[in-house]
Amino acid sequence: MLFPTIEFALFFAVVFPFTWLLNELNTLKKCFLVAASYFFYAAWRADFTLILATSSVVNFGLALWMFMLWRQYKSAWARRAVPI
Repeated sequence: MLFPTIEFALFFAVVFPFTWLLNELNTLKKCFLVAASYFFYAAWRADFTLILATSSVVNFGLALWMFMLWRQYKSAWARRAVPI
């Protein structure tokens, strides 16, 4: 699916209102946008969907790992802090 096509206009006409309606439910809105993105890329070339899914899983895992490292680093500094 390319941007200057009728298919994209229909896709956008469906996705945009749903995203607007889900504005108050942020987590659900993010899940919907991820699903819509996967559909968009799969409509263009389905084999790229596997690359996108792999990239998403790896990036999510790295972000969780970085968060755990940050939390450990923060707690290590808190234990060394000297109260004044």
